[in-house]
Amino acid sequence: VIDEQVEVVASPDDWGKRRSSIRHEVSLPAVVIDRKGYAVACTIEDISSTGMALKIDLKTPEPGREALDQGSSGRLEFSVKSLQTGQHKVQVPVQIMWRTPTGMGVRFKRTDESLRDALKIIAQAAVEARAKDTGQQRRQAGQQ
Repeated sequence: VIDEQVEVVASPDDWGKRRSSIRHEVSLPAVVIDRKGYAVACTIEDISSTGMALKIDLKTPEPGREALDQGSSGRLEFSVKSLQTGQHKVQVPVQIMWRTPTGMGVRFKRTDESLRDALKIIAQAAVEARAKDTGQQRRQAGQQ
């Protein structure tokens, strides 16, 4: 799991360590699909080894459509790119754990090797971006 295999940038205000699973801030386009096939575009905002937080722009669904309610099941689809495997699409069954008008938290119902690999790629990119951003902030502060 990514919690054990990704080195996290040490910081006293590291929000990613507030819970039992380390969170990594990301911004990755995805689609969440309910059991009836209703697809909603979203942005993955944070990941952990057990689930993700998603930003959604959910319009009022058609009559008879599931509105991605808390406790319901669905499927999350997103793509990752790595040097070894190139671009590949990941599909994972999820359960909606919490829901607001603009976001939701999903828990993975099953984690397979493809999902674990994708999470490692995303987490490593997040850590590298955060380390680079911290380094840039230090350089800018030193120049002032």
